[in-house]
Amino acid sequence: MRKEETIQFLQNSWKMNDVESQVKTDRERFLNKLIQTIYERVPFQLLTAFTLASLPPNEREIPSLEQIDKVCMSGLGGSCGLLSVFAYRLLKALGYSAHLCGTTVTSTVLNIHLTVIVKDLVNTGDIHLVDCGLGQPSFQTISLNFNEESPVYQESYLEYKYIKRDGKILRMHGEGDLIKRNDPPIEGLDLILGKWRRFYEFSLEDFEQKTLKTLGNYFDVRYGPNNMIPRISRFPGGKAHLMMGNNLFLEQEDRKLKNIKLQSNDEILKAYRDYFPSVDENLVHHAYSIWRKNYL
Repeated sequence: MRKEETIQFLQNSWKMNDVESQVKTDRERFLNKLIQTIYERVPFQLLTAFTLASLPPNEREIPSLEQIDKVCMSGLGGSCGLLSVFAYRLLKALGYSAHLCGTTVTSTVLNIHLTVIVKDLVNTGDIHLVDCGLGQPSFQTISLNFNEESPVYQESYLEYKYIKRDGKILRMHGEGDLIKRNDPPIEGLDLILGKWRRFYEFSLEDFEQKTLKTLGNYFDVRYGPNNMIPRISRFPGGKAHLMMGNNLFLEQEDRKLKNIKLQSNDEILKAYRDYFPSVDENLVHHAYSIWRKNYL
């Protein structure tokens, strides 16, 4: 992705004005604006994963960089691997010192997640985190230059912070955490500190200049259709629109999520048309038919 075409795309398609000038005059402010725009325009979704999971393993291919750019620029979106690689490519093209960084998610099962580290954003030696592929609120660059704990962030329905512990950096979720907590906690999986639950952890030694080949695990369908649920999220204006199976969640004025149970396929398709209009309806049909066949 070249600088000129990146600027043209951001200005013409995403209506971001004076991109080159903003990057020069206030790199952090522009980066935050770009993160917010990605959360508005490029949904995190696991619908495509159903198509991949239905294929024999030898027919599943890692998408090319051009395919990643296309699905993100079109607003189709995808998993953390797609969204984070796309964000990384945008930042590199704009002149940011960006690096891909793997994390270990510790929720219902151990899983992997991909983020972006940006170096020297404000001052030489600074390290910041950019997480555009989370599917949950993370609308700004996070300074990792704290000693023990970051500030507490309240975005949309979720309260979160980062802490340093045993040589690693942990993302902790507080009020609004969508994961039902294990009681009692499962050893090796759960870390609960008061009201805070570890969502993921990583080491700064884990970021590097990766290739698509070394990133293969982040595009791997690790669980078959029996273990997945159709999911999608986007945040227009910082407000949550989420779908999990046949449940639509809409953020209210008090930042709480209203759960609307959809009763029919027509209601599900209407919800996608209303709240996720950039997603191909054929993909919705396909993902939900596989889900119903294997799960319902």
